[in-house]
Amino acid sequence: MASILLVSPLSSHMHVPEKDLKRMNVSGGLMRVSTEFKDTDDLIKDFTQALKLFNDYRNKN
Repeated sequence: MASILLVSPLSSHMHVPEKDLKRMNVSGGLMRVSTEFKDTDDLIKDFTQALKLFNDYRNKN
């Protein structure tokens, strides 16, 4: 089972010009989530890990 959390401007919208992202209200905080139904504790761990990585990335930039 997998859970995926993607930061849209760094994945699906990677090649969209900055001005177009602004026009579409796509910011660095926009995330796309895909998950399977599974154990709640596993899901919380997945989100905690992904959000920590996201926060670390944002703090570097």
